[in-house]
Amino acid sequence: MNADIIQDNERPHWLARCCNYAYEDPAFLQELFGRAKSPWKFEKENFFEDIGTSTQGFIIYAPGTREIVVAFRGCRELTDFIRGFTKSWLIIWKNIKVCQNYLAAWQSVKPGIFDRLENIIFSFHRENPAENIKLYFTGHSLGAALASLAAYDTRRNRLFKKCKPGLYTFGGSYIGDKSFKKSFDALAKEFTGKHYLDPNDLFVRMINKYLNLMVKGRPYCPVAGQVMLPAGKGHEISNYMNLLDPAKQRRQPSHNDKKIS
Repeated sequence: MNADIIQDNERPHWLARCCNYAYEDPAFLQELFGRAKSPWKFEKENFFEDIGTSTQGFIIYAPGTREIVVAFRGCRELTDFIRGFTKSWLIIWKNIKVCQNYLAAWQSVKPGIFDRLENIIFSFHRENPAENIKLYFTGHSLGAALASLAAYDTRRNRLFKKCKPGLYTFGGSYIGDKSFKKSFDALAKEFTGKHYLDPNDLFVRMINKYLNLMVKGRPYCPVAGQVMLPAGKGHEISNYMNLLDPAKQRRQPSHNDKKIS
């Protein structure tokens, strides 16, 4: 078995780069991951998109190391931003309450993602059913919420019980109320990963405040595992890539579970 491509010390930065790539089109991804020497595989059917919910991302996998990455992009245009504000009320899902906009976006691409993951995981099991599979979900901005819902939904699905899940998000807002937090935090004990935030990310602060202004009782709350980075330059994924770049050695001691509100 080969050593993992996504090493522990580089994982947050590596996955932040994937979030950056999630804004690109299939041709770019094919050029990037389809090179002869690349350990990663990408097929056009591994690109997912739903225009109605402005959801987009991709799946890559490495047969040699049994690693899979599912990456979601965030808001790209003003219309995406406005759409996120129009459906901010909580909706019941699996006996928990989550933001309707985020749930609709996840469910718009879930069937295709699950189909592709099942096929990839089946191919891995065919080679060696005993070894675990590393399955990473990652996302920026809106994509952070979608990656979180995807990881939550996947962990509850028996089809993925042999996968070792990871969840790394960047500049993500609140997703649900205390019922979601309780259920998510319980499952998240099985995850590796964190939710990275920049204290200068004013977009996240604004979204979080808006979510609680729009729903009576201010029920939205953060989940566990948040990491406050040193102050950077705001919401752009390039900022998070810069803050987490191990080569620049800019990381300072972080403060886990410190919320941004």
